[in-house]
Amino acid sequence: MGTTVIQIDADAAEVGRNYRGTFGILGDPKASLRGLLRFLGQQDRKDHWVSRAQTIVAEWKDERRPLMTSDTVPMRVERLCWELAKRLPSNAVLVADTGYSGIWTGTSVPLTQHGQTYLRSAGSLGWGFPASLGVKCAVPDRPVIAFVGDGGFYYHLSELETAARWAIKTVTIVNNNSALGQCLSLVEQAYGREAANLPT
Repeated sequence: MGTTVIQIDADAAEVGRNYRGTFGILGDPKASLRGLLRFLGQQDRKDHWVSRAQTIVAEWKDERRPLMTSDTVPMRVERLCWELAKRLPSNAVLVADTGYSGIWTGTSVPLTQHGQTYLRSAGSLGWGFPASLGVKCAVPDRPVIAFVGDGGFYYHLSELETAARWAIKTVTIVNNNSALGQCLSLVEQAYGREAANLPT
């Protein structure tokens, strides 16, 4: 869309493969970036950027704090994530489904201890719950928590039988909005809220 794409790659065959008109720099990415930074003298701008980014993050946290401590019923997902973050064991593995589950956990459940691990689906809705069972089999001595939405959970609801049959003990948090949440706005656009029988 008129934006120049600069691609640094050690493999000449990869330059411009995804975006036509790419300005290619052939070389080791790490060494090339170091050279560019020296050439451009960006340290002052970098310090300014870091300071600005820290300010934006602090403002974002201040804005969200009332939502994270809200007593609204039903519980807000910000509060759900905040409560999970406070109680996440030091050696826990948090497994998030794709879509809103990945967005919420990725932005609202900070990992505060070195032993904590975060695994997130990259587009396969319903992956979270069965993946958590696999993770638990791989690391049976660590607590494994799955964070899924109700729509994604229903995709593989039958794996509850697998968990029961093999005594795979995980914790599953289902963020229930009674819908496939990312589709709500599209359904409403196509059919209207009333015709689509959407929750208010």
